[in-house]
Amino acid sequence: VSQSRYTSFDFINFLEVGGQLYGVKSDGIYLMGGDTDDGSAIATSITTKALSFNQNQGTASFNKNKVAAMYLNADDKTITVQPVVDNQLGNIHATDDSGRKVKLSRQYSGAYWQFIIRHIQTALHGIEWLATKQQRRA
Repeated sequence: VSQSRYTSFDFINFLEVGGQLYGVKSDGIYLMGGDTDDGSAIATSITTKALSFNQNQGTASFNKNKVAAMYLNADDKTITVQPVVDNQLGNIHATDDSGRKVKLSRQYSGAYWQFIIRHIQTALHGIEWLATKQQRRA
C-alpha cells in the first residue's frame, strides 16, 4: 500500500474512472492529466520511510550501515537522491549517464536511512540499494 500527499490545491476527493484520475472540488470535477499544472512543471518526489536494513526495528542499534549506491528502475535521467542518515540531511546526488545508478558519498554512516527521490518525470518502478553493515568491534 502506498501513500501520496498532494499539496497546493484544494481538492476534497479523488476518483478513478476508466483509468483516468479526477479531482473533486466544491465547484466541479477536474481531469488530472498532462505534464504541467497550469503551465508549470509538476514537481514529484518520494520520501522513503526510515530503513534500518534488517536490524531490529524499535530497538537501539550500535551497528551502522553504509549505502554506497542506489539503483533506480526508471526511464528518467534527471532523478536526484538525497539521503537522510540518522535524521541528518545529506547532499543531493544525481543519477549517472544511464539514469539508473546513483553513487552516494562514502561519508554517510548510520543506523537509520531515508531517501528523498526527486524530479521523477514519468514513473519509478523500483528501487534497490547496496547497503553494508558495519560491525561494532569489542
